[in-house]
Amino acid sequence: MIKIFHLSDLHIDIELLPKQNFFEGLRGHNIEVWGAFRKHFKLRQENTIGNYICAITGDLSKKGDIKSFNLAKQFLFENNNSEITDEIGLKLPKEKVILIPGNHDSYNSKILGKNSLVNFNESFGIFDPYPITKFIEHDGFSISIIAFDSTYLKNAYTLAKKLGRGIIEKEQYALAEGFLRDRKSNLRIVMLHHNPIFPPNVKKDWNLILEGSKIFIDWIIKQKIDFVLFGHIHEDFYDVLPLKSLIRLLPSKKGFGKTLRKFYLNTSRLNDYENLQINGKYLRQIDSIAYQFIKKKRPNTLKLATNFKSKKEFENYLYGLPEYSEFISELNNFSKQETLLVMAGSLCQDNDKRKNSYIELDFNPEQSKVNIYRHKYQPQKMTFVTKVREFKFHFDKL
Repeated sequence: MIKIFHLSDLHIDIELLPKQNFFEGLRGHNIEVWGAFRKHFKLRQENTIGNYICAITGDLSKKGDIKSFNLAKQFLFENNNSEITDEIGLKLPKEKVILIPGNHDSYNSKILGKNSLVNFNESFGIFDPYPITKFIEHDGFSISIIAFDSTYLKNAYTLAKKLGRGIIEKEQYALAEGFLRDRKSNLRIVMLHHNPIFPPNVKKDWNLILEGSKIFIDWIIKQKIDFVLFGHIHEDFYDVLPLKSLIRLLPSKKGFGKTLRKFYLNTSRLNDYENLQINGKYLRQIDSIAYQFIKKKRPNTLKLATNFKSKKEFENYLYGLPEYSEFISELNNFSKQETLLVMAGSLCQDNDKRKNSYIELDFNPEQSKVNIYRHKYQPQKMTFVTKVREFKFHFDKL
């Protein structure tokens, strides 16, 4: 059994705010959340049976300065002679951690000015070209991990960069393909910082999207990627999306805004569909798409989503429609290849304390399933509370 702990967006900063914590460098963070996280994480780690890896999808710092990266290392790794490591450090072996930069990590100590990953790469000993690749194995089950650098226009100052947009260059795709050809594994996982899609629980901000998300999604389909881990938006999300089927099945949306996004950002058509809410609760993305697909077929007879009092009432109505069964049937006929997208929230920022969360993925190939645990901080209880969701998943046999 192999487990992955998915963390993101720590935003450690040595000079973010006036001193308010007794740990230098955790300014802007809630020390109670840090302590609760460490206690919760160490318990989950100690109860792990088999191998594990800690995957961190960027924004370890606020503005990419060396002091902040040094503090991040004290928080993460073992064998650091520091008070932070002793008191609230995770004390992880370096070989158990795979991390990538986010847009904040590339600011190179300056919010305004030239961008660079020099500080990040030197601090964490990254000297080879991205993507970072890792192969892990336990009891005959293996995982290939590809960790992309999605920071925007390296070594340059651009408005898009500062606003948080991302991109993956074609050279990284080529190197990743070479790694996948050389390594046969039961599971393929990709990491990046930027969101390739807008999950249903976030407002669409086109300045934050992965530019070229259509290229990225086409690539993960072609390479048969099973899991995609990302962060950036400070919300958590996870769901199975049969991407290949959806892209072929979705009707094309038209309009000036859609044309502009396609021309400038080359985004996937998945991002043109608004995710529905029922009384403030978002539907599963697949159900939002199904509803809008059915609406195209019967615009005058389908009940409006606003007419339903609860998410459950809406789901009962939607699942009972014959067109929904047709939609799912068509989806399954296109391809059995499915991709599970996982987005981790911001871990411990003080102004995000109601959103502080991290994700844990537990792979069980013998039972053809993966359990995803969302650990979310609850200020009232001053601890992380866990919810688990089980997914049936097909693991490739070698």
